[in-house]
Amino acid sequence: MMKRLPLLLAMALAPSLAFGQTVTCDRFEPKATLEGNRLTVSLDTDLPDSTVVMVSVSRSYWAGTPVKQYPLDYLDTRATAGEWRKPRGVNVDHGPWRRKLDERMRVRAAAGEPVKIATIDTDVTVSFTVPINQADPRFGPGNRNLVGKKVSTSGLRVVRAEVKVKHPFGAGAQPSPAEFGAPERLRPGVKYHLSRETPLAPERHPADPLRVAALIRRVPAGTIITVSSVDRSDASNPWYRVKAASASGADLGTGWVNSVALIGQEIRVIRP
Repeated sequence: MMKRLPLLLAMALAPSLAFGQTVTCDRFEPKATLEGNRLTVSLDTDLPDSTVVMVSVSRSYWAGTPVKQYPLDYLDTRATAGEWRKPRGVNVDHGPWRRKLDERMRVRAAAGEPVKIATIDTDVTVSFTVPINQADPRFGPGNRNLVGKKVSTSGLRVVRAEVKVKHPFGAGAQPSPAEFGAPERLRPGVKYHLSRETPLAPERHPADPLRVAALIRRVPAGTIITVSSVDRSDASNPWYRVKAASASGADLGTGWVNSVALIGQEIRVIRP
């Protein structure tokens, strides 16, 4: 029993010793080099290999009124510092990023929050962040044992650093992001491309509704409408006076389109 006492004492003291440890971060430097559409990324740091890091490679755009900045990722992942000590490749091809941007614009418009993009960053931003609540117990709850020159001095005890790499769109490749309209917010004088078959009523307030109902036509998917006026007598269910044309430009007539018929559609703005 006496022989086991030192071992038991050491085991009892181990948690308190670990609790008293600190983890130092005096070096936390993202590295990035670009060749073609391949970005080679690594992290130079004195943190333990087990340190959890959030890694983001993104390009920002500015949109809305007032204009705000929005990042859109090429890569967004959770890993460890050890995994990023060795350089790793990230695809920063323009095509997939542009498609993600168009999809984000479409989703926002479908949610009734369409925005127009003002500008797109020519830089790609590589960022690494050490979040709180690390799996390694040496960091302590909320990273309270994390110290060093790179640790945030206010707010949460995190470490964050980023580097920017020039990666402009080439001549003719600068994206012209798709702009979408919301069903309740179409604008007079603007052309829209409809993604589904849509009813076109000849009159808005007919004296004989049954007669007019029989005259309602359904314009096909792909129809382009030009809004001439908006009837908002029912604020939650506006009607649009439109001129309709096929994708090839053939005249499909004029009439009224109800906003309810536009719900769930991809209503793409046609630029002049």
